[in-house]
Order: sequence, then structure tokens, then C-alpha cells
Amino acid sequence: MYGTAFAVRNNLIPSIQIPSATSDKLSHLRLNTEQDSVLVLSAYMPTLDAEASMKNVFYEQLEEKLRTCSEKEHTMLLGDMNVRVGVDYANWSQCLGKFGVGRINENGQCLLELCFRNNLIITNTLFPGKPFHKVSWCHPRLSH
Repeated sequence: MYGTAFAVRNNLIPSIQIPSATSDKLSHLRLNTEQDSVLVLSAYMPTLDAEASMKNVFYEQLEEKLRTCSEKEHTMLLGDMNVRVGVDYANWSQCLGKFGVGRINENGQCLLELCFRNNLIITNTLFPGKPFHKVSWCHPRLSH
């Protein structure tokens, strides 16, 4: 029902440590480059409708994985976030750019807090883009 995956260029395969999954919603791989190590996390975050306990378990697993990163390691969190982080750059400038979208929701608050605690930046909010590229789903009641 869920799942995460990686698509990797063939020339990068020798640089990859064996990928592993924490759960059906979280997996990771490490790339060892000549300069640094890169941890790539693939996440399928719970939706707003998910039970609180499911969300808590997911965020605990993600936090645990982020704690295993060395300070010298670059970290990228990719995937389907199922969040709206809003546009409050003034209060979240450490992790949110000036090009957020919509009103923040509960899941967006959780992601912003996670990013703040772990020194992550939501990079798709750093650049302007066409509105139809910013959001991939809209609630049917709100799309009319």
C-alpha cells in the first residue's frame, strides 16, 4: 500500500552503500563521494487523515534516522510530504523560503519543527515557480 524507492544513475551505483528501509514509509541510502558522504532519505509522510499514533511513530523514526547523521554528512529528505507549510517566512526563515504556498496545516507545522530542529531547509520554497508546479493535489471542495 505504501512504499519508498530510489532511482539512481548507473554511474553512481559504485558510490552507494546498500539502501535500507526503516519502515514502508521511510528508507535511506548513503552516497560516498570523493568530498563527502550524502545521506538521502526517501519519505512518504502520513496524510492529515492518519491517526496521531501513526504520525508520531513516523516522525520518531525520521528523527532517529536524522540523529545518526554525522555533522560532516550532507542530508537530503525527499518524498511525498503531504503537508502545507504556508508562507510565514518571517517566523521560519531558518527552514522556509519566501515562496511557500497556502495556509499551514498540522502536518506542515510538524515538518517545519522537524526541519528547524535538524537544520534542514525546505528548498522548493526558496525559488519562485509557476503556481501549478507548487501543489500537486487540492481538496475537491476547495478546487472549484
